[in-house]
Amino acid sequence: MNETRGSSALNHPLGFWFIFWGEFAERCSYYGMRAILPLYMSERLGLGDAVASRGMSFFMAACYFLPLVGGCLADNFFGKYRTIVAFSLPYILGHVLLGIETVPFPPDFAGPAGHGDGRHQAQHFDVDGHDLRSTAARPCPSSPCP
Repeated sequence: MNETRGSSALNHPLGFWFIFWGEFAERCSYYGMRAILPLYMSERLGLGDAVASRGMSFFMAACYFLPLVGGCLADNFFGKYRTIVAFSLPYILGHVLLGIETVPFPPDFAGPAGHGDGRHQAQHFDVDGHDLRSTAARPCPSSPCP
């Protein structure tokens, strides 16, 4: 019997793959939003470059500050697993809405807020969902809390 196993990608524990793919998806989402959010805000929403730049700065600051809040919530109130699941659901829903946003709506579609075409609300929900996921999931996978 060979007691030493060869080093391969398949020898990692199952939890490693959840952390790996979760972090991979989160980084892809973050850098994807960094690439398209300023263009969307300035061109599609017509806010101008100055407002889009300021909004992008707030988005990036929130992505790096809110994990502190998420870590405190996980450590003191909810636990890391519940926090990750609860804050990941709006994140996933936001990405689904962002994908649905490309589906053409009828011209008279009022959207969730009762005005507009509903697509701007989907974009805002995705940004908010990404901030919520960053709040909870960034500090929790490596956190020592039970």
